[in-house]
Amino acid sequence: MSLPVMPHLRAITSSQITKLIIAASSVMIAILIVLHTWYWHQGISAIERTIEDWSKSIRSEGGSVQFTSLRFGGYPSVFEVKFESIAIQSASNGPAWTWRGGAIQSYASIWAPDAITTKMTGGQEWHLNTQGSDNKSRAGLVNAVVKIETSKSGIRLLDARLTGIHVVSPILIEPLTIESLDITAAHRESPSDPSSLRVQGRARQAKFPITKISVLGSAIEQVAWDLSATGILPKSLRKHDLASWRDNGGVVSVESLDLRWGPLTVDAEGTLSLDKRNRPIAALSATVHGHRSVIESLVEVGQIRPAEGAAAKIGLSMFSNSAENGGIVLPLTAQNGWLTAGPLRILPLQPLDFSWLHGPAP
Repeated sequence: MSLPVMPHLRAITSSQITKLIIAASSVMIAILIVLHTWYWHQGISAIERTIEDWSKSIRSEGGSVQFTSLRFGGYPSVFEVKFESIAIQSASNGPAWTWRGGAIQSYASIWAPDAITTKMTGGQEWHLNTQGSDNKSRAGLVNAVVKIETSKSGIRLLDARLTGIHVVSPILIEPLTIESLDITAAHRESPSDPSSLRVQGRARQAKFPITKISVLGSAIEQVAWDLSATGILPKSLRKHDLASWRDNGGVVSVESLDLRWGPLTVDAEGTLSLDKRNRPIAALSATVHGHRSVIESLVEVGQIRPAEGAAAKIGLSMFSNSAENGGIVLPLTAQNGWLTAGPLRILPLQPLDFSWLHGPAP
């Protein structure tokens, strides 16, 4: 004879088990939330200490760091820091630089803290005064979005979009300006392959004040590139680092280089490097359109004599059937300090000099 209380006991046991599972799940969720919150606060605290140490380091050497506000946020899924109205000045005992700007916001997912996005708005301006010289250079931009991914060996990927760029320097005839610049740089290093860097980008409405007179117009409508640099990459743009890269077999492969400048269009590919005087050397093949208009304009403004213009047209005519729509395919060569296109000398090439950039980066 079965006991009448057994069904009632089974119902109670099932209910208790359900409640136990719910309670255990709630406790686990609560623990995960607490651990997640602790992890987020640890990350924010680490960022705060890094900024504080960096500021103290600059101030201890006689510099200054100021901003109207510094805020941390992004909980629960993002580490976020935002500066307002930043002003930084270097120490007086070294190369003098200053940085002033509007808002700077940086953030990274807590699940991928090595991928950082930084947004700059409200304009940014950098001033550099080279030590022992009265020459002053400055650079600035209006807005920027920069994404950086890092690995144990350093920066793995950089993706940036900059607008309203301007550079003023004693080595430039007039300010350099670029309406917008998109650039992506990816670094790769493996045991079987040499270190390499691939750089892709596009600049629009760029004014490069190389010469006082340009028959091509004041601004380059567009220049786009896809480059790969191989060899032991230089640590900086200083002369000895560039020379070390060159002497260790450093080469830049130009997968594509597209230029749209006034009547001239150029699509090129080939290789680049440096000679012993740090001047560019290159062997490129370029498909060119609009060359006749350029030569005629050079004659009109007196940059070349009529006889030289006629000789250039005759020299280039041997390439006239090598491309469609009236274009030509030219060998572009940089050698012995000259850039030449076929038989025509285009312009002299000087050793690369980035001394105006010397000094610690902000």
